[in-house]
Amino acid sequence: MILQKATCTYTTPLDIEGGKAKDETDVVTTDVSGESGRDSGWGTITMDSGNKFVVRISGTSKMNKDHTGTLDGKWSFVSGTGKLKGIKGGGTYKGAAAADGTIDFDVEGDYTSAAPKAAAKKSP
Repeated sequence: MILQKATCTYTTPLDIEGGKAKDETDVVTTDVSGESGRDSGWGTITMDSGNKFVVRISGTSKMNKDHTGTLDGKWSFVSGTGKLKGIKGGGTYKGAAAADGTIDFDVEGDYTSAAPKAAAKKSP
């Protein structure tokens, strides 16, 4: 069993609701068997506006003895703040781990915003 916490930066920020992702903190556990692992965790992404959202991560990893490897799986929105409150959706990720410990990910997905609530009508 591996427990890891990682802080990520974006070379191409995610663009959601007109804002750009600034950074991400992930907490992931991996059940390891040989060179393969089952990954499960959470990611908290901070946008340039200060709004945040949380995603659930689930996937697999395969690591080589030289510390290179591949990771892939699915993610889904759990919650959000500010303009991202009520966000729904998800997608997939694929990663390539380098021997120096860095991982480059390609992330794809879709989202829908929470519909704005209608203003309450006042009775005369």
